[in-house]
Amino acid sequence: YIGKLCLKVDGPFFGFYALTKPFLIIMDPKIVKNVLIKDFHVFSNRYIYIDPKVEPNLAYSLLGMKTPQWKTLRKQISPAFTSGKIKMMMPLMTECGKNLEKYLSGVVG
Repeated sequence: YIGKLCLKVDGPFFGFYALTKPFLIIMDPKIVKNVLIKDFHVFSNRYIYIDPKVEPNLAYSLLGMKTPQWKTLRKQISPAFTSGKIKMMMPLMTECGKNLEKYLSGVVG
């Protein structure tokens, strides 16, 4: 449903309500970068509930955690994501992306 909304909207963002909860979907990469990095202190506790009993790996990831646990985990893993280390990871990430693309082509196509 949200994917269909993204295709219909002509703009950098849009909002909608899920029952009484407002949601903001940002599609502009520059705005996303500002929200996730520069202005994170304003948007740190996003409304995403992930049940740890159902999805423990996701619930205890950066996506599923809230402040202050999120800040602690981020401090611990940030050194692994320097620009030099990310450049070293690129061949593996590219290979994983190609494998995913191949898999999805088989499932969808």
